[in-house]
Amino acid sequence: MITKLSHTSFFVLDQDKAYEFYVNKLGFKVHTDVKMDNGFRWLTVTAPDQPDLEIVLFPATNNGFDDETNKALKLPFPKLLAPFRWMISKKTVGRSCTGLLKICNK
Repeated sequence: MITKLSHTSFFVLDQDKAYEFYVNKLGFKVHTDVKMDNGFRWLTVTAPDQPDLEIVLFPATNNGFDDETNKALKLPFPKLLAPFRWMISKKTVGRSCTGLLKICNK
């Protein structure tokens, strides 16, 4: 039985824009922001009140996956919110994260 998560991934089209949104608009904290030798950027953020859960802002393109997989990752934005809605409903993320839904549903 899974009792705790340490990482989860959100596929993003632009890591810089995702950084701007999660860190500067929602107040998330940057946990890791490292560029690998091959140019891949490993970017994780945490909610202020849940620093032990890292959210990987994973690029939906140029990520080493094949074209078919990358195409499947480009889902409409409301579908990308589904995991966050689930985490909020199960109270697995803190209250500050509910601001994401308010901002994105406008």
